[in-house]
Amino acid sequence: MARGTSGSPGVFVTVLTALALAVVGFFAYQASAAPDRPQGAPAASGGSGGGQAAEGSGENGESGDTGAAEGTGGSGSGADGEQAAVAPLPADSGAGRRVVYSLAERRVWLVDAAEDGLGDRILHTYPVFHSSVDPEPGTYEVSNRYAALNGSDGVPIENVVVFDTSDDGVVFGFSTATDGSVPDPESPQRTGGIRQSAEDGTRMWRFATVGVPVVVVR
Repeated sequence: MARGTSGSPGVFVTVLTALALAVVGFFAYQASAAPDRPQGAPAASGGSGGGQAAEGSGENGESGDTGAAEGTGGSGSGADGEQAAVAPLPADSGAGRRVVYSLAERRVWLVDAAEDGLGDRILHTYPVFHSSVDPEPGTYEVSNRYAALNGSDGVPIENVVVFDTSDDGVVFGFSTATDGSVPDPESPQRTGGIRQSAEDGTRMWRFATVGVPVVVVR
């Protein structure tokens, strides 16, 4: 029986070579069409939450504790724009609209009654700088206010809110040094100024009118 010529070895090799070239060309096309990514970077995975969480998502997007925290009850938004716990009021610090000053924490709270009449509402709280003499713990009232004058240490001050004068003449009050300086608590000079930043001093000035209680706690 006669054999056909289509099964010759040369034709078979030619067909295999063409098929191999076609496969190589297909994979080369896929590689060129794929999106670039940095060498060693993992492939993206499915599902949500795979991206990096955004930072500084608060109103200002800043970080750091300025001590200025507003809110109701126990939490509020700090100046850093992040949700943070408000420094809690010291125990036995009165009730209603008042200024609270903690000697131990060197911190002030501007407080009002809650809108529902139950409990307190912290309007603002911030750290302060004390002088060489501290007032005695107790409840006082704002007695005098001065837009500007010279402090007992000779430094020009503004937004002065006075709440007590000791028997030996030391004046206790909240104020802001116009040059931004703070008192020296180790000074041999007896001074009672409680210094605060310009922004906090403005808040105190607006809040603490004559007759507003000032509660000093240890």
